[in-house]
Amino acid sequence: MCRRFHLPALARIAAARAHSFLALSRRAFVSSRSIRRTVAPVRGLRATRAARILEQFVTEDLSRWYIRRVRDTMRFGSREERAETSAVLGAALLDCARLASPFVPFLSERMYREGRGKEKSVHMEHWPKLRALNDDDKKLLQAMTDARGAVSAALEARAKAGVKVRQPLARLTVKGAPWAHNGLADIVKGEVNIKEIAFDAAQKDAAVLDTVITPELKEEGDLRDAVRAIQEERKKSQFRPRDKIVLLASADERGKTFLRKHE
Repeated sequence: MCRRFHLPALARIAAARAHSFLALSRRAFVSSRSIRRTVAPVRGLRATRAARILEQFVTEDLSRWYIRRVRDTMRFGSREERAETSAVLGAALLDCARLASPFVPFLSERMYREGRGKEKSVHMEHWPKLRALNDDDKKLLQAMTDARGAVSAALEARAKAGVKVRQPLARLTVKGAPWAHNGLADIVKGEVNIKEIAFDAAQKDAAVLDTVITPELKEEGDLRDAVRAIQEERKKSQFRPRDKIVLLASADERGKTFLRKHE
């Protein structure tokens, strides 16, 4: 069966996966301030420790967490969301350029210029002052650390159960008390692909998944697989995110019913 149908909903589906971007933005901003801990090791001639702190921030906090989580916001979010996300990322990268300048002078210079730093050169910048985090920032950083730990434990539980991440699940129970920041639950839901989060201080394991897949959850998982396949074809065809497409699909009767339902 060949069916021709429009998929303007693809952008909406992708945008819905960008959870709690404001919480993520604040997290990156706080982390950008926290990497100024680099100042003290450098002044004490502990260059190796300073470089490792910067490396940890860039590879883990900024790249593997923040940037990956806000990709759909930058592609499909509102103008205000894109502007704030870009501003946070720019501020973090400028901080990195300033702090990395003693270690990688040429790379940090390029980062600084492309980030539109105020001085003619990053090497003309004042060395960042060490600023203490306030109590709210410390609480947010700790809460985000706990949430990322829950994500790691939940993904490990998924792997052990043999359930792919694209398959939605109903419930994740996390050991401990609820997180102080409301937006973190949405972040974890997006990372682990679950509908609901519960907390149990007496629970033995760090994270327990409800791996029962109902027909409704199975259908949603099939839809995610279909969307991913379509997005891959869009990428191969070099379509831009805002481009609308017409899809030709070959399917049996069950597939025909499925495609019509989610058209």
